[in-house]
Amino acid sequence: MILYNQTMAILDWATIQLTGLGPDEYNAAIKSRFKNWLEQTFKDWAYLQDRKMDTQLRFSEHLGVSRQVLEKWLNKGSVPELAQVVKIAAHYPEVYKVMDIDPPLSRDQLPPNFATLVDNAKAEAEAELSRLGLASGSKEGLKIATAIFEKYGFIFKQTTKG
Repeated sequence: MILYNQTMAILDWATIQLTGLGPDEYNAAIKSRFKNWLEQTFKDWAYLQDRKMDTQLRFSEHLGVSRQVLEKWLNKGSVPELAQVVKIAAHYPEVYKVMDIDPPLSRDQLPPNFATLVDNAKAEAEAELSRLGLASGSKEGLKIATAIFEKYGFIFKQTTKG
């Protein structure tokens, strides 16, 4: 399951690369547009909530991020990383347009040859990890899975700090 999720994250990243935007390339206009959209979305959401509770905390939980992350977006003009955009889009799909990016392709939207490459790489990686008794989320398991996916032509880049 983890390997599949990592594969889908790579496919999402490929979508961003095709648009010409990467996590470090958001320009000031997009930052401003996101901040304005988020402020209005939060106000609209808060209006519908019970005002006795901490609406900012509840809104961050609704988006699937920490309160600190939400505060950075609202107060410091920072923007979400791709994984966070995908979480936000689960509730607010218009965020893709706000961020000027295309939504990630679903599996059935992939060209057949690309989907076959993903399936073949995934199957080979799972078989190799099983043979070696390694978990896909382990450091060694990830290293082996990455090498197998690279053999199929996938390029891995670390897109977040850490």
